[in-house]
Amino acid sequence: MTAPEDRVLELRFKPLWLYVDRLREFCTFFAEASFAHPEVGQRVGLTVHELVENAIKYSPRDERAMLELRVLWNERRVRIEVTNFADIEHARRLRTSLAALSELEPAEGYAMAMKRALTLPETESGLGLPRIRYEGGMELETAASTDGRLTVIATGDTLPTAAETGDEGRDGTQESEERAT
Repeated sequence: MTAPEDRVLELRFKPLWLYVDRLREFCTFFAEASFAHPEVGQRVGLTVHELVENAIKYSPRDERAMLELRVLWNERRVRIEVTNFADIEHARRLRTSLAALSELEPAEGYAMAMKRALTLPETESGLGLPRIRYEGGMELETAASTDGRLTVIATGDTLPTAAETGDEGRDGTQESEERAT
């Protein structure tokens, strides 16, 4: 997807844990106020929260430590980018992880991550990226720059899901338009 460029929110900040929840709240509010379908705001907030949390966890603890958050959107698509400096090994593991995750349906990837999380320390649950795909309805990719910065990109629709509009059946599938008549 090319970046939607109708509207942009950009922030640059130090990777501090105390910012995570407030950024989620701000981006949720911002999306609810800015998008044609305010229910999409929760998915945007969740995605921002998980991406920023991961970026903080894997940011260097030196003078290079700075995060960049960009939210770009138009009437149909949203693109969320979080950039930080990352070591080569982390960037390689992340790309491998995303490639494996993209082979699975979002629900399947999230279920597998939940099972795997039971065997890991709480600080390394590995649930964030699968959660973005499953609960956030976003697809993920990475982009690396020559100066050592890594950008994780999440893209998705700005239209509400069937679950958000109440058009989802009991079995989790979208029911036909006939239901409304």
